[in-house]
Amino acid sequence: MPHSILPRIFSADPFGYSRDRKIERRMIVVFEEDLDLVEKHNGDLTPTHLELLSLPQKVRGYGQVKEMAFEQMMLKRAELRKAIKKEG
Repeated sequence: MPHSILPRIFSADPFGYSRDRKIERRMIVVFEEDLDLVEKHNGDLTPTHLELLSLPQKVRGYGQVKEMAFEQMMLKRAELRKAIKKEG
């Protein structure tokens, strides 16, 4: 995509700097990190892997509701990642 188009795409979202959008962008990065961790286990998916990868689906709502759900997700994520590393 040409660089001249990118600013127009991002400026089209008037809520791009809201807390909700920042959480959503952070969740993408977190999910990609989790995918990398799961890929290191050579495709052997355990229930723990599946639970870890399903966490973002539980973050819903807007404002404070989304923030609380995100914080809970991150706490659960830390537990699951620790368990996966211990298994591996």
